[in-house]
Amino acid sequence: MSSRRAFISGTGAVAALALGLACSAGGESDIGPTAGAGGSGSGASNGGAAGVIIVGTGGAAGGGTLEGCASDSYTGELVPVGMYLLLDHSGSMSSPLDADAGTGTSKWDQVTSAITEFMSLPGTTGISMGLGFFPVPPSVKPKVDCAKGTDCLPYGEECIFKKCMDAMGATDSCISDDYRKFAVGIAPLPGVSADINAVMASQGPEGQTPMTPAMRGTMDTMLEWAGQNTDQISLVVLATDGMPTGCVPNEVSDVAAVAESGAANGVKTFVIGIGSELTALNAIAQKGGTTEAFVIGAGNVGAEFLNALNAIRGAVGCTYKIPNPPSGEPDPTKVNVAFTPEGGSQEVHPKVQGESDCKGDKGWYYDDADNPKQIILCPASCDEVQNVKGQVDVVLGCTTIPK
Repeated sequence: MSSRRAFISGTGAVAALALGLACSAGGESDIGPTAGAGGSGSGASNGGAAGVIIVGTGGAAGGGTLEGCASDSYTGELVPVGMYLLLDHSGSMSSPLDADAGTGTSKWDQVTSAITEFMSLPGTTGISMGLGFFPVPPSVKPKVDCAKGTDCLPYGEECIFKKCMDAMGATDSCISDDYRKFAVGIAPLPGVSADINAVMASQGPEGQTPMTPAMRGTMDTMLEWAGQNTDQISLVVLATDGMPTGCVPNEVSDVAAVAESGAANGVKTFVIGIGSELTALNAIAQKGGTTEAFVIGAGNVGAEFLNALNAIRGAVGCTYKIPNPPSGEPDPTKVNVAFTPEGGSQEVHPKVQGESDCKGDKGWYYDDADNPKQIILCPASCDEVQNVKGQVDVVLGCTTIPK
């Protein structure tokens, strides 16, 4: 068995190594084609152009090579993402971020423009998106007559002169079922963007912030959606410029409990807070499995909101399937990930133990080290593949190169 080997000079003595496939009938190893090197990238086959692998200096040196091992190369297949954006359109969204100044574009206009821009980005391929708002009008007229305070729930607990004071004239629903129906159902981008833009254009800021019932109804439907789309990553993005108001119970801890139940059943919650004083929303993100909220302080609300959406996309939009070879099961200790920029050479990105080990460098890790099902790129690798034209390949059969 023979393999082809080449060396390319460069900073840090970068080595270029060919992928060797199993011996052919003639007793000589051909080089398996990859999509980035003239091949189809759809699996292993003998013959074709050599697939050159560059082992970069970012930690791969000394960690092993891909030289002389039997390997199959597959075009990286993204795990689809189903994202539901639950957007606050309460009355305070009509103000600029610095409400005291009294000037500037409203938070609502800046946020909706950022959503429109996000949906037009080329890197959103593989993402499906849906949209809903809170508050919404109640489908059933709130009960006004009462004998005691608890009769007035969930609109409040004030029963005065046998009347529910908070329910009288209520225009915002506190019933979670009213938030189960999505304004725009989850569908692939960019096709669904026209519907989302049309619905946003039909809405305007008004009402309070019934966050708990909105999240509860949304999560109920998202859990159903996730159960019907088990091959996708399911998530909720809660975007708000205020704290929960207008219903009972409706505290941050109540919203966090809903997010926690979702995360426990496979639906994470990301949070975008539009206002520097909204750090308390971190509790919702933490319980929702996403560490902390994106809090927009001062400056350009639209730009920061777009940055937050892109960060969320990066957190979930660079997850790849582990390919299944024609026979047998993939060996998780013999998986490598490579990226070929258009017109450039292919680079192996090293494996790290987990997200915390990325530390700003290129790399990847498994979703579950003990029972891996998915490959997740580190932020630096994700940023490259989302912003540089090229091809991601997953290579099976060669000992994994660690960082």
